[in-house]
Amino acid sequence: MLFDPGCANCGCPTAGPTQTIRVRSCTGIPPAGTVVEIYTNSTRSVLVQAGVTDAAGEYRFPSFSGNRYAWVPSPHARLAGTGAIVFGNLFSFSDAVATVTLAPASGYACFGGPNCWLPVPTTLHATVDLIGAVTATYIGTGWQADWTPWHYPGCGLEIAGCAPGDDLAPVRLLFGPLALTWTFKGSSNGCPPTEGPTPYSTLPFNPVSISCPPAFSVVYRFTPVVSPNLGYATSCGSDLYATLTE
Repeated sequence: MLFDPGCANCGCPTAGPTQTIRVRSCTGIPPAGTVVEIYTNSTRSVLVQAGVTDAAGEYRFPSFSGNRYAWVPSPHARLAGTGAIVFGNLFSFSDAVATVTLAPASGYACFGGPNCWLPVPTTLHATVDLIGAVTATYIGTGWQADWTPWHYPGCGLEIAGCAPGDDLAPVRLLFGPLALTWTFKGSSNGCPPTEGPTPYSTLPFNPVSISCPPAFSVVYRFTPVVSPNLGYATSCGSDLYATLTE
């Protein structure tokens, strides 16, 4: 509590500045009820105070002079404990905010998605129309299933010598919160297919539903346009679906 020297009656109290620790998961979502510990330094040998975050993921306390170290213990096995240096603002006229972003624990990565605050495993599994079951591994930009064949649907795409279900040129799948992208490799005009040295076309799927971890699931859908392009021919004019899970 500070005292305002300009007050008409000497000694009138006014609120001093506060310090706020804003906790965010690696997906940017604020985890409510998360413990925050304030130490004198990063060795965490002397605990000054502790509390829990509110519904906005924030913990507030009176400010101080000098520096402190804010430590947020892991609130879940999928997240690692994380800390940050906090600079005091005792002699300031404004509040101070420091953000601590929780990193994913080993073996997990941040997928994102609406209101999903927990990471998912770095290895995920999917079932994809015209392909079947695949395993996708985190590569930094998403979860990738490397070159795997897709199967000739037997309609829409006229390929001489191919029967329904035949393997065609492989595709690379990249799963993310905003899209699933098929990237085709080489030419698919023939059975067996002739693979080119580089990808030549892509087919984007959009997510239509996301369930947050630990019951993680994403459903993607590709709706072809009615024109004689690769997407329409590949799907025979019908929607294609893919489901990504743990």
